[in-house]
Amino acid sequence: CTVVWEGRRLITAPYPDLMKGWRRMNRTLLFLKKNERGQALLEMALVLPLMIAILFSLLELGHIGHASLTLQYAAREGARVAITGAGDELIRARVVSAAPTLREANMIINLSPSQNDRVSGNELQVLVDYEMTLFFPFLSVVIQDPLPLRGKAVMRME
Repeated sequence: CTVVWEGRRLITAPYPDLMKGWRRMNRTLLFLKKNERGQALLEMALVLPLMIAILFSLLELGHIGHASLTLQYAAREGARVAITGAGDELIRARVVSAAPTLREANMIINLSPSQNDRVSGNELQVLVDYEMTLFFPFLSVVIQDPLPLRGKAVMRME
């Protein structure tokens, strides 16, 4: 049995050759540990773009959801005005005013049946089509840009 002084402790080694291997391995591990300083930077450089892409995707998904709900609300508001017998221009104005966060130029409002064919008891349909442009253009690889959205409301004429 051999007694070896290593660092601050006294180690008893039954096989001295084995201890030389352990010392060599310890030196190698210490060498590797000294060179791990850039590891966190490298990991951050690899993960950060993915995290940013996920964040931007979530923001864009929220933007799409907001536009979709706004279109649905605007179509319903247009239908509520239409069933009272209002004219097409008043209906279109109500749809546009119900969607203040959306661009009027990108909206297409379809009313059916036409104003002359609307009879009490028949259904009236308001379709609002919208071409939404993405906030983050690099997401057009995954999501169609411009993205077509539609709001639809059907109500019975009074």
